Amino acid sequence: MGLTTHGNITFKLAINSKLYTLTLDEKTPHHRWTNIIATFDKPGGMVTLYVNGLKRGYIDVPKAGITMNRSDLMIGANNIKTKATDLVRSDNNIPQIFGIEGLIDEVKIYDTALTASEVTEAYTNSVPGEKIINNPDLQPRVLPGQEPESSTFGAYYTRLEYHDLWDNLWRVDEYADIIVKFDEMPTGIVFWRDTSYAPSWVTENNLWMGDQSAEVGGPYGCAEHMADKQQRHTHARIIENTPARIVIHWRYSCADIAYIFDSPDNWSDEYLTIYPDGTSVRKVCFHGEDIPEWHEPQLYCQAGSGPVDVISTKAVSVANLYGKVAHLDFSDGPGVNPLEDSCIELYNLKSKYRIFSIFPHGTKFITNGWFNTEQSPYTPDPFAGPWNHFPVSQLLSDGRLATAYDRMISSALGGCKGVILGNIGLYGFTDKSICYLISLARSWNYPAKVNDVRGAVKPVYNKEERAFELIAKARDISFTLNGSDSSPIVNPVFVVHDWGDTDAKVRINGQVHTESLKQGHVITANKDKLVIYIKIMVTSPLHIQISTATCRVD
Repeated sequence: MGLTTHGNITFKLAINSKLYTLTLDEKTPHHRWTNIIATFDKPGGMVTLYVNGLKRGYIDVPKAGITMNRSDLMIGANNIKTKATDLVRSDNNIPQIFGIEGLIDEVKIYDTALTASEVTEAYTNSVPGEKIINNPDLQPRVLPGQEPESSTFGAYYTRLEYHDLWDNLWRVDEYADIIVKFDEMPTGIVFWRDTSYAPSWVTENNLWMGDQSAEVGGPYGCAEHMADKQQRHTHARIIENTPARIVIHWRYSCADIAYIFDSPDNWSDEYLTIYPDGTSVRKVCFHGEDIPEWHEPQLYCQAGSGPVDVISTKAVSVANLYGKVAHLDFSDGPGVNPLEDSCIELYNLKSKYRIFSIFPHGTKFITNGWFNTEQSPYTPDPFAGPWNHFPVSQLLSDGRLATAYDRMISSALGGCKGVILGNIGLYGFTDKSICYLISLARSWNYPAKVNDVRGAVKPVYNKEERAFELIAKARDISFTLNGSDSSPIVNPVFVVHDWGDTDAKVRINGQVHTESLKQGHVITANKDKLVIYIKIMVTSPLHIQISTATCRVD
């Protein structure tokens, strides 16, 4: 007696060595106390199922004895390994032992079939009352993204807790995970062991969104960060942590669920360069021959909720650098992108701060291909999936369609293909419309030109860090950024190499800037470098002067 994979109560009995099965159509509700009784009436030739004292189903069977098997009695789990159900690809799965995740407070086995009145009496004697029926002692599963708001932009190590049954699987200390907080917005970026340390962008109301990793193939299907169920190969660490910017390094293997590598070179290093305005440049360094596909925006949904609960059916807004905008409606299936060039993507989560990504000019967001085929028939979601093989799962599969919202699930909105995507993307949070992102995308794709440089080697724009890099030749540096409509200046960043460990005074068009400016020092093998972040958005030239606090600037 037990539950099917879809939550239906089922009772199987072997009579004269033939198996008979009675399965109820109704599903057992989640997070609710339920009393189940099954009887086999040999003289009457009937198997019956009762739920909460009421008869719910029966089948006629031979009036003969039970054929017993020779295996041990198991409570709460299977006694043989088997494949999961509802697999996306049946071959990409390793058999496992499965069990119920819940509370079993009493199991009674009788040597006689209870009558209907005895079933009612047994139920009445065991029913715990409405308070426990509706609120059993089950620990909730809440994603650990609701850390206190921060007054400081910074990254720190911590140990995030999710659920005792899951957390007890890992032997980790208090520095297991990383959180990045912003002082300009109540959001964060989380590097959590239970998403294999893939960066997760978390909104102010604890809605999570991630992305794909470099994905190749193996004997058991997808070889990617999601396949590392035991977290053998993945980790994250803080590289820079200053008031001006944060750099996080994420390393993972591209092996399949059996830890088989198609090539020994299939490892990846990723770097997330994060700034106070909530933006971050993601750089993917895949060590194999050609960089594989790596962008596939993923929704992570709390246990008990699904994609339709956290994102609008007009889930994705796209735009290009020319100002064209489209809103993709998923009401009747995957929305179709009418723009050939849509390097700007805004994900319309049900939150004040939404998450966006920007890619090199010419990139197109698509929802066709497999996004139209991998959809669960058991949930009302118009997106790819949802799946429950990742995150927070030990299921040895590269894809299982969710049959309910009983645990954490993920779902994909689309993706990008083609060589134009390259290996970088700009991610972030915004409480504004997608039109605001066009200026940011232009500033990153076509940064303002630099001239009139004094005291330094001419700045070179590093797109992988969203920063102008220059080498100091003096402690009095000046140059002009030629901002325009096509190359706006949006929260520029300057990385000054060979500067040393002293703070700088920054003037913009002759005026000293302090409140809208942050700076930090990074120790290197040679001389320290200075990172300057300026909060400003203009479409006109800016004259920048960088000097030490004691240096006179005429």
